[in-house]
Amino acid sequence: MDDLYKILGVPKTASADQIKKAYRDAAFKYHPDRNPGDKVAEENFKKINAAYAVLGDATKRADYDRFGSADGYAANQSSTYNSYANKSYGQNVYGDDFWSWYQQQANAQNRQYKQTYSYNNNDWDKEPKTKKEAFRALVRSLLLLLTCFYLLRWSWILLPIGPILCLLGIVRSATALLQAIQALFKKKES
Repeated sequence: MDDLYKILGVPKTASADQIKKAYRDAAFKYHPDRNPGDKVAEENFKKINAAYAVLGDATKRADYDRFGSADGYAANQSSTYNSYANKSYGQNVYGDDFWSWYQQQANAQNRQYKQTYSYNNNDWDKEPKTKKEAFRALVRSLLLLLTCFYLLRWSWILLPIGPILCLLGIVRSATALLQAIQALFKKKES
């Protein structure tokens, strides 16, 4: 394994600011957009990002420094400290090396950020089926209608898009309000 400090080109005594500056310079130099199609630059860019992910975090850097290198980190699996590391970092006792640990952490972080929270626009379009749903739709559309009217007085600040958005919100909430009222007073068909 390569030494992370050598990858970034900084001494082991480098401060956090020096590491950050070295990372930015190297990432700028080897970025794939600046070197299209260059596989060597792409590999260097990946190594630089992986090195900064460890050295840029004070806790991970302290762990890395404690073992001297990524190889030393993997070799010290049986120490007392590593029983703690096994629990907190998800390593197994058979000696996963530092990079596989890092990859596990990166994958876990990516899964965490990939959760999408999207607004389902179909809720406004579908007609309420029960009286309870109709009442909720009535309250929601009434609140939106009042909010749009309230915001319309300041919408001129964002000319021309502000008034347009407010008017669209008013129209949308008014139609939803009428649908909710209609569903609320609709007789059940048998």
